[in-house]
Amino acid sequence: MKQIWMYLVAVPVAVAQSQLLTLDDAVRMALEQNRSIQQAAIAANAGDDAIRAARTQRLPSFKTSTTSGMLLSRPTVTFERGAFGEYAGLGPIPGNTVNITSARRPTAIVSSEVSLPLTQQRRIGLGIRQLEIGKEIAKQQVRLTRQEVVKQVRHAYYSILQTQSSLDTVEQSLALLREMSSQTAQYVRVGTALDGDLLSVKARMAQAEYEKAALQGPLANAKEQLNLLLGRSLEENFRVSPAIEADWVPDLADARSRAVSARPEIEQARLKLQQADIDRQKKKSEFVPDVSLSVTYYSAFNTSSSLPRNVAIAGVQASWEVFDWGRKRSELAQKDKSIQEAALALKDAEDKIRLEVGVAHRKMQEARMLLSASRAGQESATESARLAAVRYRNNATLFKTVLEAHADLASANDRTQKALLAYWSARAELEKSMGEEQ
Repeated sequence: MKQIWMYLVAVPVAVAQSQLLTLDDAVRMALEQNRSIQQAAIAANAGDDAIRAARTQRLPSFKTSTTSGMLLSRPTVTFERGAFGEYAGLGPIPGNTVNITSARRPTAIVSSEVSLPLTQQRRIGLGIRQLEIGKEIAKQQVRLTRQEVVKQVRHAYYSILQTQSSLDTVEQSLALLREMSSQTAQYVRVGTALDGDLLSVKARMAQAEYEKAALQGPLANAKEQLNLLLGRSLEENFRVSPAIEADWVPDLADARSRAVSARPEIEQARLKLQQADIDRQKKKSEFVPDVSLSVTYYSAFNTSSSLPRNVAIAGVQASWEVFDWGRKRSELAQKDKSIQEAALALKDAEDKIRLEVGVAHRKMQEARMLLSASRAGQESATESARLAAVRYRNNATLFKTVLEAHADLASANDRTQKALLAYWSARAELEKSMGEEQ
């Protein structure tokens, strides 16, 4: 039967005044309140504004410009003889060529233009698609931030569990030492134990008290770090859940498959490949002339009344760089190389993530085996210490034997705590490499 070891800690009376925080609750709070995630989400949402701005380029543009100043030249209009026709009895009108010149004086010219792009619509659409893909890349960055935060939350949570477990172990050692101190003091009074034995017990008690005090600082630091990740006050008091399963190792092939489908780095690489292809299409569209429908209106003020003041033009406006010395073709070749580079980056990202999952999976298995072995040693040392204490109470063993058994138990407890933290750290790394966000 498969054994699942549940790590249990004694819940002190003080827990009544503190919040019990489970790992699932910690992850949920971090995903909702962590400031790094919120900042990444704001940056991703900024892409909506850029997309809306780009879409306006598809619509007609309205431009107005005004120029005011002093005429440097004197505009002239020439009417040739007979420009208005010849009439019986009157002859040609005008009878002679007439030049009408405007005086040099302050004037103003207002120009208004309405332009609707035609052939540019495809290029504009490709640009909008690029921005949409950029937004998707930003969303994948948000996912990447979420996964990193979840990993940090798990590390901090497991660190607190390990420290709490160490404190529990020290408390158990202190309880045993207090019992030994009481028993040894009684033996000293009746003359069956030496004063040095009692001093040895008290020295070990003092050392255990120091170890207990030394664990309080790291525990407080870890709790503040977790509170920071959860986006709440550093002084928030809580206690982590007293039960965590420590026997989970997924199948390697399944873990790699889940990672390839879930990791945002791979999706980002795919999107960048699409961006590179669209960028090439945009560059290729530059070989087509830019053609727009255009209506332009000019109006001049404070000029001679004989000169035209209002001019309107409607038609087709085209611009095209006829000869570019091969620049466009070179730029297009550069875009082709960018596509090849993006395709290689995608393949490389997939293989690197498979490798990362494999390394994390093997570390997880190693940590699990170490934890199992350490736990077996801890159970053996605990039983040996218990039997030595019973025999000591019954005067069936030496005081030295009890101290040695207690030292072996302390070493076994320390190895188990380190193995437990190594397992949980390896688990957090594997879950991160698989793209877990919950």
